[in-house]
Amino acid sequence: PKPLWVKHEVLRLAALTGHGCRSLALLFNRLHERQRGTTVSKSFVAYTVRQHRYEIEGLRRQIRRRTPRPCA
Repeated sequence: PKPLWVKHEVLRLAALTGHGCRSLALLFNRLHERQRGTTVSKSFVAYTVRQHRYEIEGLRRQIRRRTPRPCA
């Protein structure tokens, strides 16, 4: 089984980008393979996104409603 941070990162990327399973898997692997040595498959991403669809919608809502950072 994958570590818990992998699932959270996949959900975060899904909420941020809105890409499909293949693109999410490629993006995750590009970001984390070299530093942490962890990769995910398209099947894992598809299963995780399908199981946590409601949580992803909540994350998207939080991202849209957050207060902007101060400029100065």
